[in-house]
Amino acid sequence: MKKIFLLFLLILPLTAYSQESHTIKELGLIFGEGNSPGITFRVGKPNSLFRFSSLLINGEKTTLSTASNDIDQKYYGLGLMVGKEFRIQLTDNLWARQGIDLTFRYQYEEVYYPNGSYNQTVYGSYYSNSGDLTEETNTYIPGFDLVFGLNYELTDNLIVGIELLPYFQMIKSKESITQGDNPTEDIKTRQFKYGIDSNSALLSIVLRLN
Repeated sequence: MKKIFLLFLLILPLTAYSQESHTIKELGLIFGEGNSPGITFRVGKPNSLFRFSSLLINGEKTTLSTASNDIDQKYYGLGLMVGKEFRIQLTDNLWARQGIDLTFRYQYEEVYYPNGSYNQTVYGSYYSNSGDLTEETNTYIPGFDLVFGLNYELTDNLIVGIELLPYFQMIKSKESITQGDNPTEDIKTRQFKYGIDSNSALLSIVLRLN
């Protein structure tokens, strides 16, 4: 009996370690305010996972027709997030989550004004009243998000989650304005931004793959 008890004491930690070291994989969709759906992939132990997400992959092309000209606008953007989250089980189906994401976002916008159809109160008298004008803006936004959220397991393989992501961002933007033979004018801005807004909340629907 004593030998069996000692054997049990030896097996129990190994069993616990085996359960703790079990690797899980999750794949799903994430939804944010005003953004296109993104994709998230998570892998790791049940209470400690790496996160890989893609959000804001979108584009848009618009033509604004006036009485004499058509003003063309182009826009596209993407966002990538890589991080780590830790989970604490609250009930059989409910888990609390906290962690951090490193983030990078890129945005490009181009506006083409044919034949002087731009607003001189914005661009000033440097540009003539005639001639095509093109405005290009490249914006780079590195930063990091804190992660606070909950997961609810609808089934063993289907999970619904919510996240609140306070953000810290460094926004670097370069605006280039070109008209005819005039030299291109570059306007550079840099801004540090932090806080919580409507884009800081995410909803996720995730499928556990194993």
